[in-house]
Amino acid sequence: MTKEIPFNLFEDQRGKLFYDNDFNMADIKRLYIIQPGENKTLRGWQGHQLERKWFFCARGRYEVFVVTVTDFKNPDLEMEPNIFVLDAAQPKLLCIDKRSATAFKPLENDSSLMVFSDMTVEESKKDDYRFNIDTWKIN
Repeated sequence: MTKEIPFNLFEDQRGKLFYDNDFNMADIKRLYIIQPGENKTLRGWQGHQLERKWFFCARGRYEVFVVTVTDFKNPDLEMEPNIFVLDAAQPKLLCIDKRSATAFKPLENDSSLMVFSDMTVEESKKDDYRFNIDTWKIN
């Protein structure tokens, strides 16, 4: 199940501190940052039967599209993607569960998307499913 985890805020004269002290990062094995610059092209669809991911917008804003996939060899093409907007000014984690496919695009120039994974690169490659960009329609 895909879910959003909003961050808490502490603010004083020194500035703002956003945090989530309850998020357990024990399962995370790697992270990477996607920074497309001025290219606002939709990127995706990529899915995983076993891998879980967490998305965090570190700068700018991203639109993230998620579908649950029950059959990776014959996916339901009628599924409507769930749409999430990640905004660095209002930090939250987007938790992408197993059996999901994602696509995303930056909404602002110089946006940065951090992606955390519970699999190594080698493990993830064995669980990687790529779909045509038009597989699920995005309005």
